[in-house]
Amino acid sequence: RGPRTAGFPGSAYGTSKALMTQLHRIFARELPSPPYLCAALCPGLCRTYMATGRGTLMSNILWLASFFVGQSAEGGADTPVWLATGVPNTDLPALHGKFVKNRKAADF
Repeated sequence: RGPRTAGFPGSAYGTSKALMTQLHRIFARELPSPPYLCAALCPGLCRTYMATGRGTLMSNILWLASFFVGQSAEGGADTPVWLATGVPNTDLPALHGKFVKNRKAADF
């Protein structure tokens, strides 16, 4: 049985991301909000060289796409910094245990 037949994504990267998201949900159940905020997040596609040099077609496509639809590193840092600093006048506790993208709860 391979990973796909066992219900996992087809790559180690995808599997690790799914497991990290589930780990955040476990932490959220164990740690009360407030004072804690446990949330998984996605910074979105950023213009970086992280995927370059892998020699695969998909890494080359992602690298090229990042220049057209990707955001800057500052844009990618927006949601993590927003969550970490606990911006006043926001309902951050509602994001406890959620997957967050662009400062909003998103499906995973």
